Amino acid sequence: MLTRDKLEDLWRAGLRNIMVSIDALASTHDVMRGQAGAWRRAMGTVGHAVDLGFTTRVSAVAFANNAHEIPQLMVVAAQRQVDVFSIFLGSPLGRGQAWKDRVMGRRAWRAFLAELRLGVRRDDFGQDMAIIAEQGWAWDDDPSTPATDMEGRGAGCGSLAEKFDYLMLRADGRLYQCVFFLHAGPSLGDLSRSSLGEVLQKALRERPSAHLTELPPACQGCERAQRCGGGCRGYAELYRGTHSARDPRCTGPEAQTSIPLCPIAKLNLRTGTLAGSSELALRAP
Repeated sequence: MLTRDKLEDLWRAGLRNIMVSIDALASTHDVMRGQAGAWRRAMGTVGHAVDLGFTTRVSAVAFANNAHEIPQLMVVAAQRQVDVFSIFLGSPLGRGQAWKDRVMGRRAWRAFLAELRLGVRRDDFGQDMAIIAEQGWAWDDDPSTPATDMEGRGAGCGSLAEKFDYLMLRADGRLYQCVFFLHAGPSLGDLSRSSLGEVLQKALRERPSAHLTELPPACQGCERAQRCGGGCRGYAELYRGTHSARDPRCTGPEAQTSIPLCPIAKLNLRTGTLAGSSELALRAP
């Protein structure tokens, strides 16, 4: 629905950055979206945005069934002169709730990131398009991605609970601090009834997300808890039905060699910079 005319209106209104979600090549993307022609229309929007001068970002969500097409999609995006390409690790949100069996585990995700890094070194995606990806985990044997002292929203649930610097607004006006709680947690407030300032002032007083800073009982005594903060409370809610459970990504023998990171944490695949947000990861080192 985002036509060239609407993009021109947005430009005149002052918008300068736009992100378009495209998850794979044409046929796979259309299947994932459940709509024929979705890829063609989305790529049309990308073309209009680039032509009009927007800083244009294409974002893909990688599941086991579409990850293999993302490198070629990145080639297409670079050819269309896209400014930024970002890749998110697919999680069971929205229609993804039915795709838990397609969520990539830590080994598969690490191999996928290694493939993308190799493509960057070969210049498969050109040299002008910035590329960032969800890091997912920090591995002990990967010194290029330290997780300590991370800045930005991806520092974890504690940061979100205290700073209110990352907000999700649903179409019904309800405001949330994290995409993982859009369907499973209380909202900060309703912007169809109150102003943003009123909602945030109340949230600062009442601190409705303070419980997200509490270390899960299952993590008490873990020597890694100080680094990961108990992992993502949203993942615990999605998989365990309660935010107070252990992050399900922190299981098995590999939990001794890696820690799960906040999904907001992003890795710049060109510079190796790991930061707590896309914006910080894209900054020059």
